[in-house]
Amino acid sequence: MVTVPDSREASQPAGCFRRTLSANAAEPGQLTGRPHGERDCSAPSPVRIGPGRSLVTQAALPFLRARGSGHIVQVSSIGGLAAFPTLGLYNASKWALEGMSEALAQEVAPLGIHVTIVEPGPFGTDWSGSSAVHTEPIAAYEPVREARRAGATARAPQDPQATADVILELVDTDEPPLRLFLGTYPYPVVEAAYKQRLDIWNAWRPLAAKA
Repeated sequence: MVTVPDSREASQPAGCFRRTLSANAAEPGQLTGRPHGERDCSAPSPVRIGPGRSLVTQAALPFLRARGSGHIVQVSSIGGLAAFPTLGLYNASKWALEGMSEALAQEVAPLGIHVTIVEPGPFGTDWSGSSAVHTEPIAAYEPVREARRAGATARAPQDPQATADVILELVDTDEPPLRLFLGTYPYPVVEAAYKQRLDIWNAWRPLAAKA
């Protein structure tokens, strides 16, 4: 947790800060070569909210409550809103973070504390390289893996260096959003995912109404 100066208060004496920020970083990638139901016992299960996130949030909240203000920034992913083949367990961890953070935002808003879930698209990092957790692949799913690799290769990754200024601008906002994409890539992907969900829910509304 850090305290950052408000750019609009640059004339204040050193040490006079207005914004208190608790930022939880992202985890490395977790790529599986099998459906989530076909367990690879040699790999740790990533279906959890990273303990660091919970500990940092829990440690920051008493200070933020006492201060009566603050901003918790949770680094999620486009994978917290749309699921992708071979990334099911990673998606599950991000969806858990999204649910926890959305509930947290409602709990702490009356206390003057903001929560923002930052949802990046693909960045040019080692996320899926040597830093990632890879399970032993099953040959039957090779076409699925190959299609995902081809899609990843076809798009240009975003520059992670551009993120810092965006986050600083975000926390310098009086009314920050609950969610913020990083880059433009997530927009069409998430819009398509939500449209598909709405179309399916509405198409099956008559059956749902019988329950």
